[in-house]
Amino acid sequence: MRLIAKILVAIAVSFVIALVTAWAVLALWYRLPLSELARGAAGGFLVLLGLATIVALFTRMRIPAVAVFLAVFGAILIWWNTIRPPEHANWAREVAQQVSGTRNGDLLTLSNVRDFEWRSKTDFTERWATRTYDLTKLQTVDLFMSYWGNPNIAHVMLSFGFEGGDYIAWSIEVRRRIGGEFSPVADLFKSDPLVIIASDERDVVGVRSNFRQLKQIVNERSQCAIWTTSRGVVRRHRWIANCLRRQRCFRRACGRASLLFQPWVPMRPIAASCLMQVFRCTACQVCLLRPPTTVPMA
Repeated sequence: MRLIAKILVAIAVSFVIALVTAWAVLALWYRLPLSELARGAAGGFLVLLGLATIVALFTRMRIPAVAVFLAVFGAILIWWNTIRPPEHANWAREVAQQVSGTRNGDLLTLSNVRDFEWRSKTDFTERWATRTYDLTKLQTVDLFMSYWGNPNIAHVMLSFGFEGGDYIAWSIEVRRRIGGEFSPVADLFKSDPLVIIASDERDVVGVRSNFRQLKQIVNERSQCAIWTTSRGVVRRHRWIANCLRRQRCFRRACGRASLLFQPWVPMRPIAASCLMQVFRCTACQVCLLRPPTTVPMA
């Protein structure tokens, strides 16, 4: 019986070592500042070390093998925690500016609001503006989810509508460098930092619906006479944006940023309905929910 228990424990530990080894190999491949050959060699060494440790679990050498593995992995963790997002780089023009804001009572003033005029995915007129919004005139909140491939993964955006037809849309995006390509896996390993884009809805939503090759954009709106919760969400976006301006963050986002504000999260349309129900339950007034609609692709 003891022998069976030891075997089961060894199998469980082997599974953990395999997962840890896979993460460490990817971390070295994407972030080690060496040539591809050197990164490949480092990854190969870790794979061999992980396999040797797993084999040693079923021998009398298991304790020294695990100790060596933990020492190597600890060194990788120390190195990993020294990686900081760059403050200055040759950023792509559409993510070159980080929004920031100040609040005076119910007046919210945002700097570096993006207001691009898009003619194609790469052709646009660049404009950055400073705008002021009266939070007491907030009327609607729209949740947009843009799908480009896997139906279980979407880019989430929130847009707030004010009296007079003004809209301010918020999108947390990967801050690419000029010539850089989007890679969901690489961005999980600190390849690019985050940036919060506050934008005219025509800009950040329109570029996805009209020019980028997306499958669909799902939109759900909730309206309320006194949208206290939405005003709080707007203020939180401003707070997170200022945090990012002071201290750069990678993809896991700034401390309190909830899953809703992550740049890429698994999100089915039903999750949007649940989200709107949360807003509905916490707002001061009963809100009228509009069924989800699909923004047609141009």
